[in-house]
Amino acid sequence: MAEEKEVEDEINDVIDIESFFSRDNEENGIWREVKYTGIEFKCHGPNSSKAAEADEYFRNEKAKLDENASDNKKLDELYIKRLAMLVSDVRGKNGKKLTLKGKDVTKNDIYTILFKSPVIATDLIGFVSRQENFLESE
Repeated sequence: MAEEKEVEDEINDVIDIESFFSRDNEENGIWREVKYTGIEFKCHGPNSSKAAEADEYFRNEKAKLDENASDNKKLDELYIKRLAMLVSDVRGKNGKKLTLKGKDVTKNDIYTILFKSPVIATDLIGFVSRQENFLESE
């Protein structure tokens, strides 16, 4: 028993800096399953080029709204558009087929899914906003 504890302590005395690398995962995207849905979305992180594009788009479009006395619906649509720019694909978990109104779901449906389902959008907003979610996995 004491020998097993010593081996465990030796292993825990090593910190692999590479386990804190997130840039590639943020840029290339990683799959995120939204709880209880069986739907996975390929998400990009806050330091990705997609995030930079989404932020610039959001700022420009929001400025236009502000000039014309923005309304809540247009602002909601803008937030979802920004989020959709951080999600590059969608699929069913374990290869399950996804349909929307009787047709196969494609990445072109991402905005509609996010806009019509605040539960999914809220989950993904939380996910793409946290760099920790994009750390290298073992």
